[in-house]
Amino acid sequence: MLAAVQRNGYAHRYASAELWSDRDFVLAVVQQNAGAHRYASAELQADRDFVLAAVQQDGYALRYASAELQADREVVLAAVQQDGYALQYASAGLQADREVVLAAVQQNAVALRYASAQLQRDGAVLKASKHIFADLDRLADHGQLKVLRTLASVQECGRQMNNCLQAYDLAQCSRHILVKLDGDKGVPLAVGSFANGEWEEIRYPNNGDSRGGGNRACGRGSAAAAPRSAGTKGILGQFNAFLPALRGCELFHLRNSGRDQHVLSKLRWLECARAVLLFFKRVCVLCRLACYFST
Repeated sequence: MLAAVQRNGYAHRYASAELWSDRDFVLAVVQQNAGAHRYASAELQADRDFVLAAVQQDGYALRYASAELQADREVVLAAVQQDGYALQYASAGLQADREVVLAAVQQNAVALRYASAQLQRDGAVLKASKHIFADLDRLADHGQLKVLRTLASVQECGRQMNNCLQAYDLAQCSRHILVKLDGDKGVPLAVGSFANGEWEEIRYPNNGDSRGGGNRACGRGSAAAAPRSAGTKGILGQFNAFLPALRGCELFHLRNSGRDQHVLSKLRWLECARAVLLFFKRVCVLCRLACYFST
């Protein structure tokens, strides 16, 4: 049977229950087909040596391990070092283990969503996962515009405004800088989602869904698509006045994290394009003034 599996990675489907209790057979099959460990017998899934060998080949194998081994620190650490996403199958206690979580997010930043609430606020964990929250200490608030620097502050803002930020996804929104505009009574009037050098979304109270599609908690619609009402123009003006500082913070984050050179190059190109556009606008103004005074 093993020879058949080596020739055809799907031949394991026809293996007998007895073979799925054979450690050497199952490990050999997993080398051919990473998802095959799900068929291993319950006895093997509770066998520490077998599971440790399995997660070293494929961290996702932790999903099928016994509850006892999902709480075994050595087994889980080996699993997340191979595939950080395996953190979701670790016990709650190990999802709160700093060393395990650091290993997981260093392998796969998305694993951050499975860390304990306390470790999702840990500076070293955020930095290891290259989350934008790790670099927001260099960005000062701007008048009534307050930078949302923690998961709790984002979700609280969502609750106050009754919008989809209540379900903010820490991992999927790792590049967005969220800024709220406080009203006179401390209740947010709007919240902006900044990424890639511009406002991708300006949200207002009860605006529960992203306009223009995109992630439920971090919409990728245009700020221009936001609902218009009295005072909205002034609100947008306040948000736009904060753009230079936000762009500087974003560039610092991209350089500091060493991620997405393509995005970094794009942002530099946009900065140059904005500078050239501003130059030509000033030239046009000067030309008009010259024409006016010459007549």
